[in-house]
Amino acid sequence: QHAKFISDPDETGATAHIANFSAINCGSYFNLNGARFEQVPDFTQAHFLEAPSLDRIIIGPKARENPTPPANQSPSPHGEPVEPREGGETQASILRQAQDEVGRRAQDEEGQKAPTDWEERAQAKEIPSQWRHLRRLATQGNDHENEQNFFAQEIKFRRGVFDFPWGKNWQRYWAGKFYEAFSDFGRSIWRPLWIWASITLSYALVLLTTHDFIARSRPAFQLGPNGCLLGDSTPWSTALKVAFDNALFLPQFGISSGQAQEDLCLFGYDIGLKMPNLPPVPLVPSWIAGLGFIHAIFSATMIFLVLLAIRNQFRIR
Repeated sequence: QHAKFISDPDETGATAHIANFSAINCGSYFNLNGARFEQVPDFTQAHFLEAPSLDRIIIGPKARENPTPPANQSPSPHGEPVEPREGGETQASILRQAQDEVGRRAQDEEGQKAPTDWEERAQAKEIPSQWRHLRRLATQGNDHENEQNFFAQEIKFRRGVFDFPWGKNWQRYWAGKFYEAFSDFGRSIWRPLWIWASITLSYALVLLTTHDFIARSRPAFQLGPNGCLLGDSTPWSTALKVAFDNALFLPQFGISSGQAQEDLCLFGYDIGLKMPNLPPVPLVPSWIAGLGFIHAIFSATMIFLVLLAIRNQFRIR
């Protein structure tokens, strides 16, 4: 408990060796509560009768900081979060960030050689698996918060080692980037929700701007009393309704009420194509239809990420 696996703070440029727990077989209590690891510990093929306690564990350069909170700051009831270093985009930078921020240790007085590029690449390839084994232990102990944190770090540290933006495993590289940017690896509810609301309001603004452009180019007698090209609705309320219906995928499910009338209000119809005794057909611009499809797909993705974050937040299985 509260163990420290860090380098000597008095030694300039010193870095800690990896704490190696690989292949251990523990049949009793194993407590890592509040432990601090300057580098990612290795739990490869470690077996525990009961999962070890990983509460308030800290991994990365912050492990060397003073753990004592200020006198006027009460401790968090959730403990300190796991704050590992960020993953680099190249193999060499990943290893350098895995060590102390001061940098890689140079030759010491005894003439010991610094790690070679080959050794750096080999060690960098081990880091994702170390996060994966930590995640396995967190899963075993039902530690869902650390399980998500370790999963995020595993994805980050695969970049530049196994996943490349324009080469091998590029799909996983960009999918991980998207997952991180839009939902913080499934840990954020508000981020995809705000993105969903923002793109929906932006789509409504596009609809309203297109209506204004069309209204200026159509004969005045086609405008309704409130500014619609046909009908008595208001353009801004119609644009908002169309945008939010589309964001909830309602037109695609065929349950959006008054869709034809809304399109007539925003885009109007061609009088020359009006058939007797038949309702007018809205002139929806083709690029608006395509943009609406893209908006619907992206909105559905954001809603999925919100639901996924809620599932992760409340440990729903």
